[in-house]
Amino acid sequence: MKSAAVTILSLLLSSLQAEAQLVELTLNCTYETAYDFKTSREETTTGDFSAIVRMQTLKDGTNNATIHATTQACFDFDGFFDELQVYGDCERTLAPGDKYKANLRINRINGAFSNTVFFFEKSALTFSGHCTPGKKLF
Repeated sequence: MKSAAVTILSLLLSSLQAEAQLVELTLNCTYETAYDFKTSREETTTGDFSAIVRMQTLKDGTNNATIHATTQACFDFDGFFDELQVYGDCERTLAPGDKYKANLRINRINGAFSNTVFFFEKSALTFSGHCTPGKKLF
């Protein structure tokens, strides 16, 4: 009986260890430049946003990522990650036919980010800058 309990306990522990582990990072990001695709101009810009990045490798080997950010157009990005970057995409409908689409890429090595926002399929801007580790707010 004791042997069966130990076996069940070890199976539970090994299955918990085999489950995907979640890594969570809090980042403070600062805008440095904005590129307007319509005018083909890049300008210096200021501003900032914060982000909570969650990365998880599933048992089947796939990598999932979510980014919850205080960016202007989209707030919740879903995507994936690799050893170099975290990738997330977002779509937000303001009114019928009016959609924001955005993607956010954060370099895991140097903190550089790129946030491209597509406005109503008429224009697009790419904001670039850097992120640094931040502290949890709550």
